[in-house]
Amino acid sequence: LELDVDEAATAIALCQFHDSPALHVAVGVAKNLQWNPRSFTSAAIVLFRFDESGSQLELVHRTPVDEVVGALSPFQG
Repeated sequence: LELDVDEAATAIALCQFHDSPALHVAVGVAKNLQWNPRSFTSAAIVLFRFDESGSQLELVHRTPVDEVVGALSPFQG
């Protein structure tokens, strides 16, 4: 799966929601990320869903966030 230009994945988690039997992948991404000194132009959590065959990812939603995502974990569905 290709990300946007100058975009890096910083965290990833598999998750399943109460209202959907499909398996999802949440990915924390940052654009123009530099670690030292730390800087970035934007960050987001991008949610993908596996298709019915389980072989392809489909974009579900992209949520902008204020900081670089360092970890993701499913919590209570």
